[in-house]
Amino acid sequence: MKTADQINAELLVLRAQSRDAEALAELVALHQSRLLSFARFRLGDADAPDAVQETWLRAMRKLPQLRDPGAFGGWLRQIAANVCTDEQRRRARCERVLPEPAESPDWTDDRVARSLAILPSAQRDVVVAYYIQDTPLHEIARRLNRPIGTIKSRLHYARRVL
Repeated sequence: MKTADQINAELLVLRAQSRDAEALAELVALHQSRLLSFARFRLGDADAPDAVQETWLRAMRKLPQLRDPGAFGGWLRQIAANVCTDEQRRRARCERVLPEPAESPDWTDDRVARSLAILPSAQRDVVVAYYIQDTPLHEIARRLNRPIGTIKSRLHYARRVL
């Protein structure tokens, strides 16, 4: 037998699935702090807010596909786990792709400038902001008025070119 709280939670998810903005806001309020704690545990304080934002973006895109509204909490946590895993993989690739200057003495300012010059300007701007100016992804997205997914995509394709 379901409790009144469980029934209310399921109704909230059903309302959110029908694109009720108020219901979506309530879901965020109910789950935000747990998601943030989970992401901080997996990624650390710096990347946790971006991971939570990406979790909500993916969840909202996939929400109509959720068949059991009672499973929303576990479903959302799995999305967060996938986002954190993706970020950890991205970090590992970056460490392999972009060596530290101390590890590669031939990585001169001139070589960096030539490498950056081959990138399209949109990718170059993101690479410079992220790797040279050490700007967090969410701040780059805010400055460029683009979704964080777009910023991540630009970094991904820039790394492939470089």
